[in-house]
Amino acid sequence: MYHGLKVRVRFNTQVPAMVYRNVEEVHYNYSTAEPMPRIAFESNIHSTGCTWPIADILEMEITEEIEEASEFASYDREKIS
Repeated sequence: MYHGLKVRVRFNTQVPAMVYRNVEEVHYNYSTAEPMPRIAFESNIHSTGCTWPIADILEMEITEEIEEASEFASYDREKIS
């Protein structure tokens, strides 16, 4: 069964690193009403998503998800390699 992607994101701001689970779509330069270019992470599995300014993201690691998570977003407790 397909469970989407796991996306770990480290920011260059004071925001703690995050993990987004069961992501099915990642949109670079996602268009919003805000003037800054953004990136969007979307999950139909969890019926949710979020966007971040591209300039705030230091690095991302995208891997295949192995299970359906109980929640879409959580703080990253693992170090990005």
